[in-house]
Amino acid sequence: MCPSSSLPILERPRLYGELQELLAAGHVALVAPAGYGKSVLLRALAARRPHAFLLQLEPADADLARLQARWEALCSQAQDLARATLLLDDIQHLEVNLAADSWLAAHLQADTPRLVLAGRRLPGQAVRAQVAAGRLRVLSRARLAFTPAEAHALLASRPDSIRQQAWVERAQGWPLALGLLARSDPETHLPAVQEDLFAYLATTLYRALPPPLRHFWQLTALPRRIHPNLAATLLGDAELAGQLFQQILQRSLFLEPAEEPGWYRYHDLIRDFLRSQAPGDLTPTYRRLVAWFTRQGEWEMAIEHALEGGLHAEAASLIQEVPEAFLRDYGRYATYRRWVNQLTPAVRRSHPAILIRLARHLHRVAGLQDEAWPLLQEALALGEEQSQGPIRRQALGELARLHYREGHYDLALAHARRILEDPDCPPADRLQACQIMAVTLAELARFGEARQAFQMAIDLAQSLGDRVAEMNNRTNLALLILVPQGRLADAQAHIQAAADFFQNSPGRHMGSLLHCCELHTAAGDWASLVATLDAVESHMAQVETPDISHQLWHAYYAAIVAVAQGYFQEAQVHVGRMASLVEEYPMALVSQAWVESWLLRRQGRLAEAVQRAEATLARDLAVPFYRAVLALERDIARGLLWLQEGGPPPTLHPETRHLVWWRARGELVRLRALLALCAHAHRDPRWQRHAVAALAGLARPAAAHLLTSRDPELGMAFWSLLLAEGVAADQARSALVRLGDPRPMTALLAHPRPQARVEGARLLATLGDETAIPTLLAASRRERNPQVRASLAQAVQQLQTLPPPPLTVTLMGQFSVLRGDTPIPPSAWPRPVVRRLFQYLVLHRGQPLHRDRILEEFWPDTSPDRAWTTFRSVQSRLRQVLEPYTDKGINRYLVLEEEVCCFDPLGVVHTDVERLTAIVQETLHAAQQAEVPPLPAEFLAALEGYAPLLPELAYEDWALRARVALADLFVDGCLHAAHAWLVRGQPGQAEGWARRVVAEAPWLEEGYELLIRALARQGHPDRALKAYEEAVAALRRELDAPPSEQLRWLARRLRQGEAV
Repeated sequence: MCPSSSLPILERPRLYGELQELLAAGHVALVAPAGYGKSVLLRALAARRPHAFLLQLEPADADLARLQARWEALCSQAQDLARATLLLDDIQHLEVNLAADSWLAAHLQADTPRLVLAGRRLPGQAVRAQVAAGRLRVLSRARLAFTPAEAHALLASRPDSIRQQAWVERAQGWPLALGLLARSDPETHLPAVQEDLFAYLATTLYRALPPPLRHFWQLTALPRRIHPNLAATLLGDAELAGQLFQQILQRSLFLEPAEEPGWYRYHDLIRDFLRSQAPGDLTPTYRRLVAWFTRQGEWEMAIEHALEGGLHAEAASLIQEVPEAFLRDYGRYATYRRWVNQLTPAVRRSHPAILIRLARHLHRVAGLQDEAWPLLQEALALGEEQSQGPIRRQALGELARLHYREGHYDLALAHARRILEDPDCPPADRLQACQIMAVTLAELARFGEARQAFQMAIDLAQSLGDRVAEMNNRTNLALLILVPQGRLADAQAHIQAAADFFQNSPGRHMGSLLHCCELHTAAGDWASLVATLDAVESHMAQVETPDISHQLWHAYYAAIVAVAQGYFQEAQVHVGRMASLVEEYPMALVSQAWVESWLLRRQGRLAEAVQRAEATLARDLAVPFYRAVLALERDIARGLLWLQEGGPPPTLHPETRHLVWWRARGELVRLRALLALCAHAHRDPRWQRHAVAALAGLARPAAAHLLTSRDPELGMAFWSLLLAEGVAADQARSALVRLGDPRPMTALLAHPRPQARVEGARLLATLGDETAIPTLLAASRRERNPQVRASLAQAVQQLQTLPPPPLTVTLMGQFSVLRGDTPIPPSAWPRPVVRRLFQYLVLHRGQPLHRDRILEEFWPDTSPDRAWTTFRSVQSRLRQVLEPYTDKGINRYLVLEEEVCCFDPLGVVHTDVERLTAIVQETLHAAQQAEVPPLPAEFLAALEGYAPLLPELAYEDWALRARVALADLFVDGCLHAAHAWLVRGQPGQAEGWARRVVAEAPWLEEGYELLIRALARQGHPDRALKAYEEAVAALRRELDAPPSEQLRWLARRLRQGEAV
């Protein structure tokens, strides 16, 4: 029952199917608290199940004589009781009369008519005995609750919102709460929906309870979860509390077991309702609650109840003692902020340490950083005003941290020094100041001083037993000093130790993983970087509020891996996300410029890459090491541009030279490779010295990929030079194969040294790119060296034995073919018969086809010999279309052996027909087990893309057979879509798909049945009856048959004004 106008029938296939199965075996009872859709389900059953009749019981039906009279009237309406299903709603009204309970139990002992009972509880012992005997099967609250999929289907027509999602989550599948939301106007505010719900509960449940039970119900709903011992404490009478607790459970008053053993909780919305009904001052009750939870060590629950009860002083004392791990491990910054903001101003001022801590964490949250500064200034003023040295030092420490995070390095160092100069400074505050100094000095590239500060911080952390601080300083040492110096193995040891230590802390472990990302970037290990970023995203889903620095650097590394893998549009999206988080942090600004410059260079936009780097280098951003890395990126882009276009020789940016003094080993490998290329182009013999130095750098741990995956464009030029000059040829050959780009190999075919040309031919064959065949053939024609010519011929032969590119064929509607990523234009088909043969072969791909079958399909009136000659000619022309690069006579798509041919023996051909077939069949298969019939977007898109198969071949028998089979599958898919939209309560959508069914298959009754239901549920019974008349006419016209009993039953219900 609903508080106002009734809901439309909601299809719930999961429940309906389960109910039908249970009815096949016996009687069924639906037992659950108010609002669990029992009445709605009975109405749906009456509308869908022939010979089903509904009886709505009332309190007066506890009188057995009245009940029997109404029963007899229902039975006379049913007429044939052997086929009937009788539906009895609100059976709890019978519990006051044992005779009525026994009478109902007696009817349950008969097999027919089948009974479906619904109520908040079974009426008495006699009916319960039928459950124990197996004659009555029960669907309880857990089964009647909406699953997430059903809730989504119910609300599909409403625009989604965060508040609506919160309501759905709090509803926990409660059909009444979800139904009220579904029925409300999309513009209706949720408080109005809640008001309707509370009014319903007050009317149907709350006022009907005995006063002692009503009071206990209210009392036990104050805590967010309840234990019998806590209930006894709140009531003050353990024995009475135990009795009332059992009554609440027996009456199904929405109390359910919580996750922890022995604990219970009320449905969220029920708790809100009961708190709204509570009279008088609840402060003493809340004080008892806070004290009880505090004694149990449940400080989070104690804080929540202290704030809820207005006990601000008690809440502040508890908030001040919250463990740091609670905040950092799961990013509970928003929770902490909510707690502090709920305190009164006076209480906040009396606890300045809370303000300092809140400021520290708000500065980690995107959009909230500006709140941190006033909080720290207020705390610092309170510390000065109240002469609290510890508060002043803590505030200074956090101010130093905030200045560092925003790139105000001088101020960060000044505040840190003020703390260290304080003679009363305890070790914990010295530790904080040292670690701020260390990271600040490192970003200023004052590596020697930074290393000393890091070591001091690590020593202090160890003396204090602070493992968290020790690990943080070790990872920062690795990230800011060891990685820039190319000491990746040493950095790995520190970062891995921290990652292992923080394994069970998603928030902190995320930071360790992002440090690992820097290691992978430095080494060019993109596979590991992708895996690590996936792990970071998994952790982000576990924290309440992600740290802004984690979001920033996640976007940065995601952009890096997208650039590295050639996904340039995706990289630009990540760069944009990074830009929205950078603000004025110098290290992030320079890093963003570097990744953008690299992106431009990888796109071949070398001049723009130089400009992007120079624009940022012109700014006053005091992060020298990262500026030098950006300057090197600028120099590489400029050097490659000079190698392509010539002009005055480029010079290094002054800041690039600093990398030598800092011994930045990884960056120096790329610098040496660049210098080798430029020197060689300038005929400077020192190029070999630079090349040897680069090779030596590549031999260091984790450096092997620096001139392959890490920097492919620079690597291609460098390794091509070495291979052409015969320097480290094996290493160069292996590197070029890993790079996989044919351009440097193609350039080698024109090199003056014969051995370089041989190497180019062999490498092109190794790459396996068939488009190189014409280039190799052209080179062979002009080649005079026999050894080179032999290598070219061998390369061509090797490429022609490789699998061909995939073919993607569109057979529905407009015919088209993609070879790899390249369309085959209509003009490429020399004659219609060539195209038809291809289409035939595609439809029979992978099947051995005897020549007689093909000849009979295409040339039935021609002699076999002549037909075979024609086939060979057509097949030869087809080969020219499909194999534009290979030598004459080679067709890797078609195998001819004696009198049998097989098209696509390697399985490289894909068609839209096969894709549609696979998607529809997969969806129909999944529907057999789904709670709600699935409607994947790709399924609907596939059906929307349906068109008749090869309409140009209207009279070819082989095409007609395939066309009919595809149309049948399309009809099955449309039937499913129409039914699924009905289930989702969107009959307008269902009507569209049902009309497609009757248009494609006018003889199919199932399509008309869905169309009739869809029209009726839109409030158009006249149109539904007209659809019935159309069905009758179509069945007579197509099959010369009358409509089925099911279709006639639907029409009768419509004429009687009943729901269908």
